[in-house]
Amino acid sequence: MSIKEVQLAGELANLLYEFLPGKPHPYADQSVSFPGCAHKLGLGKYWNNGSKRPAVANLLQNTLEHSRGQFCNLMIEIVKKAIPYRLNKGNPINREEIKEVNSKIAEIGFKIPELWDKAFLESLPSTSVKPSNPSPQAVVDNSQLLADYMALAKLEPQARGYAFEKFLNTLFQAHNLAPRSAFRITG
Repeated sequence: MSIKEVQLAGELANLLYEFLPGKPHPYADQSVSFPGCAHKLGLGKYWNNGSKRPAVANLLQNTLEHSRGQFCNLMIEIVKKAIPYRLNKGNPINREEIKEVNSKIAEIGFKIPELWDKAFLESLPSTSVKPSNPSPQAVVDNSQLLADYMALAKLEPQARGYAFEKFLNTLFQAHNLAPRSAFRITG
């Protein structure tokens, strides 16, 4: 394995780091993890327990070095498990993440058609915000936002928390972000 491939495997490990857990909760589905994906494909011997980032890099490096024919299958399995896992966590995998992964895989010397599929990529949410020309009434009044923020200090703690939440929603909306409204867990 070349030094360049070692470097690229490490960079790919960084991109994949948030895709799955390194060690799932004991009561969770153990297959929804990096070691679970490795074991499913007979690559479990390449997973080292310990720190997650080096373990993922080691899994990728050893797969490339000793079971190169399984590398694409490993990438597909990781993405398949990561899509519902991340969606369930409220942080779905986005198009830009998959494009970065595809780019790194291509640098290593592979192209995985399933991950380049146009319909698949378009089905993923995108983080890129399309620039728009704000209307004159949409211009942010920073002085008013600052005044609202400073007024929070005069409130009691609980009221300050609720007011701060409203302030953040106003701030996010003013900068074309999409804040979620408040919620309470019942039960």
